[in-house]
Amino acid sequence: MSEQQFLGYSRERLPDESPFDLATDALCCLVMTLDSPKANTLNEMHNTDAFISGMVIVTSGECSNVQMAGPFDSLDEAFEYARIEHGAIRFQSKPEFI
Repeated sequence: MSEQQFLGYSRERLPDESPFDLATDALCCLVMTLDSPKANTLNEMHNTDAFISGMVIVTSGECSNVQMAGPFDSLDEAFEYARIEHGAIRFQSKPEFI
């Protein structure tokens, strides 16, 4: 399974914003499915085996203070958590850069 990432926003897109813009002012969280390498890294970091490829996590915060929730079994569960806990009202797929 390949990794998917969704940026969570606490406001609707502004009328003059392109759907391709990655606005940062209302960014409130990141919802991400785990691929095998990321699941293994999280398991090593947290000394657990709870993270499995295909599970989903939600992260928020600044680089020096990142908070993580999960793992969730589905994107729907993670999106609902992000709505309740972070005020996310819309999600935008994060583009892959080559």
